[in-house]
Amino acid sequence: MDEEEIDGVKSPIKRLGSTRKLLVFNITFELTQIFYTISNWQRKERRLAGWLAGYPSNSNAAAVTAVTAVAAAAATAAAGRIALPT
Repeated sequence: MDEEEIDGVKSPIKRLGSTRKLLVFNITFELTQIFYTISNWQRKERRLAGWLAGYPSNSNAAAVTAVTAVAAAAATAAAGRIALPT
């Protein structure tokens, strides 16, 4: 047994390892949630664009472009939420 184990005190390096694992887990979880959200937006955008394309009209092209722009802006905003630790 180590002297640290006998005293019941973890070394700073061992504590840092635990903190690092939690930090990596939290970052991974947050990224997964963001990418899932972006994927859902893209799926909804494609569904709406397909629906609009099914009804021929001059204004539909503008509507599809607007939906695409809004989805791209939302994805960019979601990606901007990622705050990685320094």
